[in-house]
Amino acid sequence: MPEQVMESTGQYQKMSEQWLDTQQQLWSNWFEMLKNFDFSKLTTSWSGAGTDPMKIWQESSQKIMEAQADWMRAWVNAFSAPGEKDEG
Repeated sequence: MPEQVMESTGQYQKMSEQWLDTQQQLWSNWFEMLKNFDFSKLTTSWSGAGTDPMKIWQESSQKIMEAQADWMRAWVNAFSAPGEKDEG
């Protein structure tokens, strides 16, 4: 394997580990928040505020998944042969 590929693979592994750690922290914090959340106050606390915490979480999760997919496509394209690039 060329040295550049080995170096890039090591960088990818480190980034993947950091990404995994970030995701684990996100899920851990989310479930901790849900454990402590008083759902009996949900309708009174959020009504009229125009803010739905579940919708915000869903939208945030979707953006994170899209960013992860874009990142992975960019990484794959960086190491693909010119005719093998993934256009999306």
